[in-house]
Amino acid sequence: MKKINMLMVFVSLLVLVAPPAFAQGEAVSAINGQVVVTGGSLDGENMATGSASLTAPLGEHFGLRLDGLSGNIDRDDFRVGAIHLFTRDPDLYLLGVTGAHAELENIQVESFSLEVEAYMGMVTIAAAGGQQTGDVHDSTYGSLDLRYYPQKNLMVEVGASVADENDGKAHIGVEYQLVGGLALFADAATGEDGFEHALGGIRYYFGDEKPLINRHREEVSTNNVLDSVIINYASARSAVLASDIR
Repeated sequence: MKKINMLMVFVSLLVLVAPPAFAQGEAVSAINGQVVVTGGSLDGENMATGSASLTAPLGEHFGLRLDGLSGNIDRDDFRVGAIHLFTRDPDLYLLGVTGAHAELENIQVESFSLEVEAYMGMVTIAAAGGQQTGDVHDSTYGSLDLRYYPQKNLMVEVGASVADENDGKAHIGVEYQLVGGLALFADAATGEDGFEHALGGIRYYFGDEKPLINRHREEVSTNNVLDSVIINYASARSAVLASDIR
């Protein structure tokens, strides 16, 4: 655990001081935003959420993203707020840190994660890792995803993640930009102990009109708020049940 904390501090400092020396492009081309409506099933429970995000440039080499999400899972209200600071060269990489606060009923969960993305033509390799704490057992989590753009407006993603060292899952997802900033997406996963989710929704991007791959690399940053809900839900739900029993 101490090694993980030290790594987080090191990468946070790296994000803040190192990249401007070698970044070549703008981290965020212009102020932009998005709204997202998601629905489906999460571990056998009905899920519906709505979220909004705003991304803005901080000078030439940095970007700041603010996220808010509200919804319910099996009639339990869920809320998440997150802030994401990152640096990026749209031709090469993204390196960032995210802090998030989630609430399920009277249970609160805080999480902190590090993200890195590598851009190679029509392929993106993305990795993330972090910790969650609060009214749940402290745990670590990590993920690795491969994103491929067979067309500039179509993304196909496969990946795997693990939480608390023994809660692993694999997923596959797709996003397609129809026209303007309107896009459809879907994601399905299966994991240990019978875990599964099947989610889909509509996303609308506010900003300059451009292909989906360019939006992902020049405007928005990784949307990990919904991932935070999925990662935190099992721990938070267990805490809710434990508090009901007491």
